[in-house]
Amino acid sequence: DLNETTRNEGFIQPTANVPAVIQNNPVAVQSGTNWYNLTQSYRDFLQEDPNDSRAKVNALDFYYESGGEVKYYLWVDKYKGSLVSGTRIFDSDYRVYRFAEAILFKAEILNETGRTEQAIQELNKIAKRAYGIDNYYSSAFTKAEVDNLILNERIKEFSTEGKAWFDFIRFGKAFDRIASLKGKENQQNILLWPVSYDSMNRNENITQTPGYE
Repeated sequence: DLNETTRNEGFIQPTANVPAVIQNNPVAVQSGTNWYNLTQSYRDFLQEDPNDSRAKVNALDFYYESGGEVKYYLWVDKYKGSLVSGTRIFDSDYRVYRFAEAILFKAEILNETGRTEQAIQELNKIAKRAYGIDNYYSSAFTKAEVDNLILNERIKEFSTEGKAWFDFIRFGKAFDRIASLKGKENQQNILLWPVSYDSMNRNENITQTPGYE
């Protein structure tokens, strides 16, 4: 709310990082110094389909002229709050769960239980809104291929919403899809925290996290 204690949103760019010519138009800025951004490769993935309506929110990029040169700027356009009389109010709601995730979870469950064609029907509900195309995904996909499609759509749909890490783990793709983890498949302790000895002592059915045995 407007009158609540102010805070800085981590995806809003610090004023010092953003050229004056594009501050708040179109790049939302803040006075803080903590910030996050996307890699170029992730931006390319989010924008690989020009019809994807989510791309303009997930990762906006802007070319501008400065000192006779054309320069490039990339930023996340989610959770930017509102600009009120020159002051940015961080009033954006965080989506912990939303309906799109329920649909994609349903697609995941259907595919895992052998109902791949029905899973694709659910996946196409998300694709219809995103791309504006009916039956964006055909029925000619294997279970493994549909798993990959669901994962791709989750990464695009929930970009910067804190979902991807556990999605990669759940689909068994962390060591394949995260560049910094490639070749580290034998280090399973990377993925999850260990279980405390106290928890295991209290319940013999609880086992230690892989990599911490």
